[in-house]
Amino acid sequence: MFRSCVLAIVLLCAVCASAAERSKKGSASAGSSAPAAKAFTPSPEFDESFRRADLNGDGMVSLSEAAGNERLVTGFDRADRNHDGKLSRQEYEALMRAKPRSTARAAAP
Repeated sequence: MFRSCVLAIVLLCAVCASAAERSKKGSASAGSSAPAAKAFTPSPEFDESFRRADLNGDGMVSLSEAAGNERLVTGFDRADRNHDGKLSRQEYEALMRAKPRSTARAAAP
């Protein structure tokens, strides 16, 4: 019985090691044949509004820079996908393209 358990463990380890090795080789070769992730290209339709929101010209919109824009302020936390406290151009465009959420709640009947 003990011998059977040891043999099963050894076989399991060998199978796992083989699978891990195939996975490493597969991911290395798949990188060249897999389609590349689509790079973000800023849309010209948001150039002017982004420049106006980016008061200090650092290429990011902070919450304090967004203070004059209700839509930016209300959607800021949701749009800040990496939670760095700033909206990148991509995060800004995603927020501006999204359907605005209503800030008013429906009146109860």
